Amino acid sequence: MIFGEILFYLLILALNILLAFFVIYKKKKDKMSTAFFVLLLYTIGWIASLFLFYFLEDPQLVLWFGRLNFAITLPLVFSAFRFSSLFPQEISLFKKRVFISGIKILTFLIAGITLFTPYVIEEEIITGPAERITIYGPLYMLWGFFFTFIMIMAFLQLRKQYKKAKEGVEKKQAQYIFIGLGIALFSGFITNFILYTIGIKEVAKFGGPFALVIFFSFIAYAIFKKRFMDIRVATGKILIYFLSFLSIAGISYLFYFLIKDWDLPLEFKIIGVAFLGAILFNSLQKIFEAFAAEHLYYSFHTSQQTLNKLGKKLTRILNLEELTDLITSTLVEAMKLNRAVVLLRDKETGEFNIKRNIGFREENGISLVQDNFLTDWLEKNEKILVYDELALLQKEATKREEKRKLEKLHRNMERIEAKLCLPLLSEGKIIGIIVLGEKNSGDPYTEQDIQLLSNLSNQFSVSLENAKLYSEVEDLSENLEEKVEEQTKQLQEAYEELKAANRVKTEFIAMSSHQLRTPLAAMKGYISMIKEERYGEITEEAKEKLKDVLTSTERLINIVNQLLDISQIELGKMQVETEEEDLNDIVEATFREMKEEGKENGLEMNLKLPSEKIKANIDRKKIEEAIINLIDNSIKYTDGGSVEVGLEKNEEEAVIYVKDTGEGLSEKEKEDIFESFTRGESGKKRAGKGAGLGLHMAQKYITLHNGELHVESEGKDKGATFFIRLPLSSI
Repeated sequence: MIFGEILFYLLILALNILLAFFVIYKKKKDKMSTAFFVLLLYTIGWIASLFLFYFLEDPQLVLWFGRLNFAITLPLVFSAFRFSSLFPQEISLFKKRVFISGIKILTFLIAGITLFTPYVIEEEIITGPAERITIYGPLYMLWGFFFTFIMIMAFLQLRKQYKKAKEGVEKKQAQYIFIGLGIALFSGFITNFILYTIGIKEVAKFGGPFALVIFFSFIAYAIFKKRFMDIRVATGKILIYFLSFLSIAGISYLFYFLIKDWDLPLEFKIIGVAFLGAILFNSLQKIFEAFAAEHLYYSFHTSQQTLNKLGKKLTRILNLEELTDLITSTLVEAMKLNRAVVLLRDKETGEFNIKRNIGFREENGISLVQDNFLTDWLEKNEKILVYDELALLQKEATKREEKRKLEKLHRNMERIEAKLCLPLLSEGKIIGIIVLGEKNSGDPYTEQDIQLLSNLSNQFSVSLENAKLYSEVEDLSENLEEKVEEQTKQLQEAYEELKAANRVKTEFIAMSSHQLRTPLAAMKGYISMIKEERYGEITEEAKEKLKDVLTSTERLINIVNQLLDISQIELGKMQVETEEEDLNDIVEATFREMKEEGKENGLEMNLKLPSEKIKANIDRKKIEEAIINLIDNSIKYTDGGSVEVGLEKNEEEAVIYVKDTGEGLSEKEKEDIFESFTRGESGKKRAGKGAGLGLHMAQKYITLHNGELHVESEGKDKGATFFIRLPLSSI
């Protein structure tokens, strides 16, 4: 064989091996790619056997490889038939399983007869370099008939697949594979069977490999243009490496040719050639990649590279305009796109606005989201919508209205030349859409592209949300001082209004209380005189009723007096008249005053006073009233048990406490207990036991003395302890 023939076979063999390697590398567990891999393996075996048949000169080896070449052809076409039942969609052969199994058995049976017996190939005669004459055996016609039968089955199966293929990328894939394999099988049949049989034997040397060149040209086109099995990027890279390697081989051979006559050891020449190749390889590889990217619009991006590159930038940018610029420019550059637009949804109105646009007309970009169907679909499905898949979605739609809207969207995307819609989601709600146009090369979006964009979508969404929040905070900070001043002014005005309203309320209470005191005092006096029978005799029953009326009148007078005192304090008109007083004496006096009332309620009344005298500058009357109110409160809310009144000295303050074993207080009651007209949950159930002013008054009096009144309780039914803390220094 001449050098050109050897190179031809080696190139065809190398291309098949590379394609087989990347098919199984990319899709190891896929039935379709496994079947295609098997087809490629038989093809490699067929080419290798044909090459050795013409290359070798040993008669026995030539005969063996000649028979092997014919034998391997049968499983080759059978594997083509098997592949045609899986691509682009698997066709169930269950009903024909027995028939197919029989064909498979016959295939390998006839292949075995061809390889190991002289019944198909009787003899191979060597007539010269790469020249052979084949003597056929009696079963050659059977072999030819069986070969033709399987080839027709494969061709019909491919035709069926083409008719069943979905519109879009899948249809195009099926079309190119159908045409390519059909031409390859037909040309192989003509050159290796028909023409060889009638005596035109030279074509057998190149006819079969040439048919494979046709077939794999269509395969390559399907790979590069129609993402057949999505091995486009891997095949493209190996092609770049292959071209770089060939260039290095050519340059190295030229360099060796130039230095072969130099007076240097052979080892030095080899090292020099290898060193030159190592230096030039990376540079040549980059040149071929740049050429492919610029002139063939071929981008060698990978998900990880793009994510890493973009992810670092996304974390540093918080400006919304800069971020949308970065996203669109990165996508356009990485995927070699002709147009891209970013639409973001306004939180207030729900409408979409264009934030960054490259190539689209603005009205076209907005037209996609005018009827909300696209946004609803993207939000519901949470995945990318590809234009090529819309035809299939229309077919699968069960509702007429959905089918109509999908058709409308299909027409609209076609009109504005949009090829892909990428949703931006936050907590399941759509916040934006990225619409991409066609690639400059015309290539469809690959599975790798879709996966890359899906991964980027999450980062885009988070970054855009952060940028929008930052923008809102930035806008707020710019106007914050003005808004704070405005709010402060409004609060000040509201405060003044409340102060005025509270003063009016207090003055009204003071006036009302003052006006009530006189008639109430008169009522008390007249009731007392009637009870004393100054106006005539009355019955004992009437006396009892008058006693109750007198008690209620005195209680009402007490409430009026308290209200009057409270209003005087709030109006700032009440003054404390302080003198140095003995707190031991005050606590003891108030205890004695309330002791009998406590015993009448069945309580154990206890007093604890220190041995030392504790004195303080106070208004005795007001402190006494505060202590009486605390004791009275404990007596009212303790059913059985005890009330303890005590005095202690604590550093620079005197502490008066009233401790009971009564109903106790919840956390909420402890917060509200000193408010006016507050009686707590237990007090509401105790009718006629006070108006809820006693503790409020006590706190007011203690506050006038710069003291503190607070309560402690471990909870309901665990009692309570009230503490009065008075400074010992002068008030």
